[in-house]
Amino acid sequence: MSANFLVIQLARLGDLLQTKRLILSLQKQGQVTLLVDNSLKAFACLIYPDVDVVSLPAHGFNSLENVLVESKKTFAFLKSTRFTRVYNLNYSPLNFVCSRIFPSPVVEGYGHFQGQYFKSSWMQKGFLWTRNRKLAPLNLVDFWAYLTSPLPPEEVNPPALWKNAPIGIALSGRNARRSLSARQLASLIKAFLRQNKEEFWLFGTKKEVVIAKEILSYLSLGEQERVEDLTGQTSLTDLVDVFSGLGLFITPDTGLMHLACHVGVKTLCFFLASAWCFETGPYGQGHEIYQTVLDCSPCLENKKCFAGLACKKIFSDELFVKLAKREVDFPPELAKITSCFDELGVEYESKRKFSFLEKRKLLRQALKEYLLGIDLGIAYPEFIFQDREWILDWEIDHVN
Repeated sequence: MSANFLVIQLARLGDLLQTKRLILSLQKQGQVTLLVDNSLKAFACLIYPDVDVVSLPAHGFNSLENVLVESKKTFAFLKSTRFTRVYNLNYSPLNFVCSRIFPSPVVEGYGHFQGQYFKSSWMQKGFLWTRNRKLAPLNLVDFWAYLTSPLPPEEVNPPALWKNAPIGIALSGRNARRSLSARQLASLIKAFLRQNKEEFWLFGTKKEVVIAKEILSYLSLGEQERVEDLTGQTSLTDLVDVFSGLGLFITPDTGLMHLACHVGVKTLCFFLASAWCFETGPYGQGHEIYQTVLDCSPCLENKKCFAGLACKKIFSDELFVKLAKREVDFPPELAKITSCFDELGVEYESKRKFSFLEKRKLLRQALKEYLLGIDLGIAYPEFIFQDREWILDWEIDHVN
């Protein structure tokens, strides 16, 4: 009998796309079923056409009780299916409820044992690394992929390609602090319009319609004629085809950034505030990231900023002109980073040297030893094993 896997991914758009290496790796080993939120089912079917996609109402519900009532058919199907392994990826009450459908030994990630919920050893390591996010050693795509034996990272997304086609731009991410203002975006568009013949397409939900109108108000009539406002006019399923026709996509840390990577469109990304490219940056060869690096980077988005949003002020009109002209003279608090690959997965290279990068490199080398068996003389520092794991066998420690 061939292997049969279930991946439970109940988070939002970006997380669904960042599950790609795990899903493709499991498809090399057997059949994959994917559980997602109802709103993402049609989109997931387009992104993963050879995967069986099922859904339940994970977002926008009034109570967990309502979710359970509306999800009876889905739960019955999952319970009746014998899965070789279940990969439960989200730390949420609903995910833990889902884990109880299956015998504890088959659940990876977030599961249960003798009536208690637990994080698997690998998930515990991820939580441990969040204590110092600046040193984050693995992109989330790769972190989830190492729940199994992953396929080579080069097989996940096509190489980034900047084509002679419209330039897309995302108007904002889920968190306003991580996004540029309408005036900044208008300055960026102006700079690129002067250097490129292609037109601009504005992308956003209905909530971003106001931002789009403000951006257009900063542009001249001639510039407005080269900008098409698509905010609130495209569904998620529409975007798969639309993004395939883009030449470049400019964005903060968004789910749409990962969609551009999925179809091989080059991304030019702005990471500031709590967004940190080493954790959730674009996945693929040749994407460009402009990462703010301050003492407070990356911050916690649910905490008040006491630095006057200094990271956002780095993105000036002069900087956008330099970006559009492909110049490289940037403020010292800004790193231009290019995505590439190494043995572990996606990696991010910067010609600008920061002190924390050397320590992060050491941590990544330790992971190459731990995950790939490459002897680099690092010998598993404390960031890989928590104190109790030095005493207890880490393979069984998750049940204690």
